[in-house]
Amino acid sequence: MHNARQTGWKQYAAAVLALALLLGCALFQAPTKAAPAPQDILRLHIIASSDGEEDQRVKLAVRDAIVARFGPLFSGAADRQAACALAEKELSAIEETARQELARQGRPQQVRASLSVEHFPSRLYDGVIYPEGEYQALRVVLGEGAGKNWWCVMFPPLCFADIREDPSCAGEDAAQQAQDRPAGNLQFRSYLQEKWSDLWGWL
Repeated sequence: MHNARQTGWKQYAAAVLALALLLGCALFQAPTKAAPAPQDILRLHIIASSDGEEDQRVKLAVRDAIVARFGPLFSGAADRQAACALAEKELSAIEETARQELARQGRPQQVRASLSVEHFPSRLYDGVIYPEGEYQALRVVLGEGAGKNWWCVMFPPLCFADIREDPSCAGEDAAQQAQDRPAGNLQFRSYLQEKWSDLWGWL
């Protein structure tokens, strides 16, 4: 009789915890918003010369220099077409700004800025999922251009505000998978998985 009651209690506890886990997963999914259509977006990509520590460091220094000089200009663009026109007009100035910053950092390198349509994988940026597809992009290639890139949404002008608020916020390429999913959500899921494993061990 005692064993039957204990078994019944364990089954009841398992059902309650399973329901709590399901509700937790539903409630704690990372919130996402609808992304603008790809044809309404201009992305900024700054590609480092290599994955070496110094090349990655100066990549972010170049980012800061470009944002400081051109952020206000691009923030005033009325639409993506206007932002693209500005980018095309300022390509030489963007290259020069990058070269000056690289020299200031003691890492002079070749710089190539271009405006092109590129294919990009799906990415989560600022709570928005940007689906895989073709995007207009302003690419600033440093040196050999063989390193991880920093990227943001240049229009609508999201990255300029993001960097001013938090200099560490940066989108990275496929090598930086942590950017694709929110850390808080991953931690919560790990907690749920741990408790689920504990329950099965207890049963």
